[in-house]
Amino acid sequence: MLPAETTVADPVPLEPVAPVEQPRHVGRRLAGTLVANAARSLIALGAGIVVAQGLGASGYGDLMFLLGSFVAVSQLTDLGASTAFYTFLSRRKRGRTFLTLYFMWLLAQALIPAAVIGLVFPDRFVRATWVGHERWIVVLAFAANFFMSQAWAAVTQLGEAARRTLLVQFAATVPVALHLVIVRGITLWGHLTVPLVLWLLVAEYALTAIVLAPRLLRDNLAHQADETWPNVAREFMQYP
Repeated sequence: MLPAETTVADPVPLEPVAPVEQPRHVGRRLAGTLVANAARSLIALGAGIVVAQGLGASGYGDLMFLLGSFVAVSQLTDLGASTAFYTFLSRRKRGRTFLTLYFMWLLAQALIPAAVIGLVFPDRFVRATWVGHERWIVVLAFAANFFMSQAWAAVTQLGEAARRTLLVQFAATVPVALHLVIVRGITLWGHLTVPLVLWLLVAEYALTAIVLAPRLLRDNLAHQADETWPNVAREFMQYP
């Protein structure tokens, strides 16, 4: 009598996880982070002193007020998506759908508030809220804060997820160093203004992100990922 056939269920594919790093690599990343943070802090301190001297007490206060007024806005519009993005991406490489959806959300965080401030808010409200500053300066301050915080945070998360800590830390020092050199030159040869400082911040961080982001996107891209728009959106919405 022949033995009865037994059926074996197909094995459930395991979700790939990021490889465990060697302690040597972790130590190198940690040392690089500490050195870069220390250098960046010193350079930023020098740049802040130069900007304060160039703008004067009133101008420097206006600059800090304009930038600081959008910190809460960036936290409100993020809705925890940046934390979910880094958590998912650090586990494994993701497909184009995942990356495209998040960067579309990031773009919406830039365009919608800028459009509301630039086109919807009445002039009286803008001048009352931002203490007499013109509308275009307020929009420019929002753009500077966006590139310095949300856009640059996304670039940093891409680098950390791909274990490119040293590259990201070095790149983060570049706009700070450029800012110090440029504002020092302007204070020596010209007249530093609040709008000019805001334009410089937008240009420095945007250009650095544009140069660095394509490489980091390739490092995090899984070419054969099976993802759909609804599933990726549900993944973000269900993140605790």
